Amino acid sequence: MGVRIRDDAPGDAPLAINRALEDLVPQPAFDSLSGGSVLDLSQPIALYSIGLADIRNHNLGDILSHATFVSWRYLIDQGSGGGAYADVRHNNDETKLVSLSTSKNAAALIDAANIAVDLVADKEDEFEFRIIDAPAVKLSSAWISGTENFFVPYIDGLKSDLLLKVIPQHAFEEELTRRAESSRPAQDEELSQDTN
Repeated sequence: MGVRIRDDAPGDAPLAINRALEDLVPQPAFDSLSGGSVLDLSQPIALYSIGLADIRNHNLGDILSHATFVSWRYLIDQGSGGGAYADVRHNNDETKLVSLSTSKNAAALIDAANIAVDLVADKEDEFEFRIIDAPAVKLSSAWISGTENFFVPYIDGLKSDLLLKVIPQHAFEEELTRRAESSRPAQDEELSQDTN
């Protein structure tokens, strides 16, 4: 059956991205980003986030159920190893661009997405393609969710050997837990202030 993407993203998101870019980026840079034409926006991908407390306070096998949907991410493939992504949030009947990245992380996410989708393309079960960010432990990953969960990290702030490797759920949760246990107490204070 392959991979599906949630279909409840706001329909006006590509327009919101284009409008924001026109306001944010001078015309010559905008032409470069868009290839001189309308942006090539991929289908929207659900972006989830998980905090330090959710990692620390739950058992292996239960951690991912506490990831929270935060926005929609659109991949913008610029070819030749370049790329960008735009995050869009829909609140109170309004769709807004909340972030844009043209860093090497965007190109790495595109690579991770291709690896993840190829992994399950021939499987009989249906999978959902997602992204999960765990900023407190410096790890972001493409996430294939279904009867099995697989992860392909594209940001690893600890510079381990996980980048662009396929990781099953148990190993991904173990890595989140290991990183959470070794994080500084100061991070706990910052995170508790952010959530209050």
